[in-house]
Amino acid sequence: MRLSLLVLSVACCCWVPKGSRSLASAIGGGGGGADSVAATTGWGNLSHWVDSTRPDEFHTNTGLIANATYLSYTSTTGSSYFKPGDVNATIAPGWIRDKNLSVDPAAGGMRALTFYETSTRRAIVVFRGTDLGTNNTGAMADQCADSMLWEGVTYADLPAACRAQFTPSQLDYLTHAEAFADVVAQALVGYDVLFTGHSLGAGLAFLVAALKANDSGNITDTAQHQHHHQDAASSELLVASSSIDSGGVGAVVFSTPPMAATLTNRSTHHALNVSSLRSDRYIDFGDANDPLVFEVNASVAGIPGQLCLWGGQAPRPLACGDCFRHTVGGHVDLTRPTCELCFAEHHVFSNYYHNLVGGGTLPSCVAGLKKMKTVTTTMP
Repeated sequence: MRLSLLVLSVACCCWVPKGSRSLASAIGGGGGGADSVAATTGWGNLSHWVDSTRPDEFHTNTGLIANATYLSYTSTTGSSYFKPGDVNATIAPGWIRDKNLSVDPAAGGMRALTFYETSTRRAIVVFRGTDLGTNNTGAMADQCADSMLWEGVTYADLPAACRAQFTPSQLDYLTHAEAFADVVAQALVGYDVLFTGHSLGAGLAFLVAALKANDSGNITDTAQHQHHHQDAASSELLVASSSIDSGGVGAVVFSTPPMAATLTNRSTHHALNVSSLRSDRYIDFGDANDPLVFEVNASVAGIPGQLCLWGGQAPRPLACGDCFRHTVGGHVDLTRPTCELCFAEHHVFSNYYHNLVGGGTLPSCVAGLKKMKTVTTTMP
């Protein structure tokens, strides 16, 4: 799917809530719930996260990553959604926001934040999604990077406006995200690091987690080699192993974009064997009527993992039904009015933050998928 630059940006973007809402009152944000759920050090078994018999664990943990994702939009100074009051905000009591472990380039580029909790040795790295602003350097960089990441567009084939403002390095978000993960690994030795994000940020989180699990110097190995004396029972992510099958970093995200082109381009360079990745380390939360979720289901390749959907058994809204009936090769035409409406109502982060995670209902998950496209949802 090759669209104009601005339309492409919609495919991997995300608006955030326009209303004012304190993080302390947001889902999973207060009352020390994180400590009460996390009885041991680290995140533990991620499959418990989406276990329908553990609703408290789901709401607490998902609230943490939702708040982190929210802040990635509202507290990065290059964002069109910037809120000065969120600059020093954190995701929950007891969680430290480390300003030295953040990336927020004024000239545009990949943006990320880090939060950690010393009592449980857990950490969250969140990558920001696309800024949809029209008069913002950072927004333009995001939109140009989207084209390169998800559509396989080369730098030379980008619109002149992209090449005039940004270097190839600035737009190589994935390389910058990998490098940032290495910095976090060195700074937070012994911590159980989880990657998250929404849309563009979700894609980066999944890819970085997969690539680091496959690298000899991944976060798991770095922590183990430097803290080999740590109690092995404290966190499965810190078990000594360079094998993907016996451990690795994880990612829990909201609405990944289709990653077939990116995986193809990157797998050769990193010798990434997607089929060997542990499916229990990757969870993708999605609205069944989100156009990106629809495209992921239609994709021929993806990160193995659990796809957890809200609304998968309900009839599709009329706009989404029309949008999905008029796809070509599984690709959504976001220039179509019904697709624009479906996107605005079901993909933007305000929907995930307020209606889905904040709505109190649990999604329905399919575990152990080798290809996310095998998940089926009710069709119009």
